[in-house]
Amino acid sequence: MSYGLQVWSASGDLRLKISDRMVRYHSTISGTITQSTSPVSVYIAGITNDGTWGLSNDIPLYGNYNTSDDVKVEFGATNYVTVTIQHSYTGNFDYRIQVFRI
Repeated sequence: MSYGLQVWSASGDLRLKISDRMVRYHSTISGTITQSTSPVSVYIAGITNDGTWGLSNDIPLYGNYNTSDDVKVEFGATNYVTVTIQHSYTGNFDYRIQVFRI
């Protein structure tokens, strides 16, 4: 190789090369959703379901819900994700979505 970057492990295995795709942080989106407003479309500039974006609903385990699985996040139309409450609880649910570009 005449130029570029390669990272090797102590045992001599190639771990990273310049042609590998790496995850980049894009943004954090947060808000509150209720059963009466579910589902909600949330604007995220540039996001599309083309295989190069990742989402993580990383709500901490506190408040009036059990796990981050209580709120479902999925790709919607271009520039939007859809946030939906997964069950019939009538309280408020916070969401915090970490957005990554892969």
